[in-house]
Amino acid sequence: MRDERLFPLFAGLETLTGVGPKLTPLLQKLVGGTTVWDLLLHLPDRWLDRRVRESFADTVAGEIATVRGEVHAYHQPFNDRSPHRVQLVDSSGFLTLAFFRADPRWMKSQFPVGAMRIVSGKVEEYRGERQITHPDFVIDPAKGEAPPVVEPIYPLTAGLTNRRVHTLILQALQHVPADLPEWADRHLVAQKGWPAFREALVWLHDPPAYDEDRFTLARERLAYDEALARESAFALAQAARRQRPAPIIKAPPSAVNRLIDTLPYRPTGAQMRAAADISSDMARGYPMRRLLQGDVGSGKTLVAAFAAVEAAAAGFQSAFMAPTEVLARQQYDTLDALLSPLGYTVAALSGRDRGAAREATLMGIADGSIQIAAGTHALFQEAVSFRNLGLIIVDEQHRFGVSDRMKLAGKAESPHMLVMSATPIPRTLAQAVHGDLDVSILDEKPPGRKPVETRAVPDTRLEDVIEAIGRALKRGERAFWVCPRVDVDD
Repeated sequence: MRDERLFPLFAGLETLTGVGPKLTPLLQKLVGGTTVWDLLLHLPDRWLDRRVRESFADTVAGEIATVRGEVHAYHQPFNDRSPHRVQLVDSSGFLTLAFFRADPRWMKSQFPVGAMRIVSGKVEEYRGERQITHPDFVIDPAKGEAPPVVEPIYPLTAGLTNRRVHTLILQALQHVPADLPEWADRHLVAQKGWPAFREALVWLHDPPAYDEDRFTLARERLAYDEALARESAFALAQAARRQRPAPIIKAPPSAVNRLIDTLPYRPTGAQMRAAADISSDMARGYPMRRLLQGDVGSGKTLVAAFAAVEAAAAGFQSAFMAPTEVLARQQYDTLDALLSPLGYTVAALSGRDRGAAREATLMGIADGSIQIAAGTHALFQEAVSFRNLGLIIVDEQHRFGVSDRMKLAGKAESPHMLVMSATPIPRTLAQAVHGDLDVSILDEKPPGRKPVETRAVPDTRLEDVIEAIGRALKRGERAFWVCPRVDVDD
């Protein structure tokens, strides 16, 4: 159960004052979410030091600076393309403010000669003089106003200004309770020098001073909280999964040994270790979720075939899902060549299958006579009904969404799932790191595989590359030239 004190953080962005129907979608696009919490986690990527400098002499061209000076003179533009100019003076000299296409009445009201002004903006050098063009802040100190000491700068999207986003985040910050208990390990927090959770948010969004070390510690604290929350969520998901019943798949060792005996080579140690991991997982009473990771050519398909054989020998069907029809057919050909001679039935199913052949495949899957089905998204369509699905194998899993895999898993009650990839995306890596996926790595290549040689050659040596290709062709070899882009003129 969520602590009631946190409920306001999960309210919609539209609950913030000043956020209406037009602003809501812009904010949602910017922060990638819909709640006040999502807005608070939209962190600045840098901070501007807006402290007032002692004098104009302390400013550096190209940097943001805040200065105080007396209005010495105001000069109107001499043509439409020249700016209004205001000359400020202090004990160290002069600084010019430039405004293009400004209202003369506004200029005179804002900069009466003899008045003190605080201005902040990027200092430039123009004709040997300091100049700020269109200052970010123009403040009358007589009114008790002052620019922010530190201004957080946020990533933005079209239609939103930094000041608008910052104002809304400060409003959202008021929803964070001041009495939240410390959920992180207190010894770790003390050792790292991290602030409390709310204090970390304040230092990032509304810092009382410019302190880069404090900014770093606040970011580290929130990063730790994010990792802790993710790990906790995965741990809860794993605990819930272990409460669900799954098929207990136990096959005699002879089933896999028969397949190994037909191979013209011996599986690598890594393949056998991965197969043992998978076999152990499927023998438990809860669903397997395992990532099989290995480079192209490391033998992932053979390990998957071992698992499918175990499932078939125990009376269960396997679904082998690939992202494209070409890959699905390729996997079917491989599995069929390996397993059909041993008496197992393998079939392919894709969205392009039609007529009697498709009906025969669907019927075989439904009555269980087809033990291993290789296919594309067609496998989880409504018309496909498995008689006794026990194992799902997903190849190139990074090309499938979570919903795709769950639709296929919905074809049975808590089937085991093996996902394979040579290039797991960050989400998959996170799931592996934090425990939602167990991992088996194929770190050995099957015997006889030639080593891959990679060379980087500058484009100034293009003639050398062409000559090397020519020599390869004379030896009867083939070459593939991959172009990143083809122009119309080419």
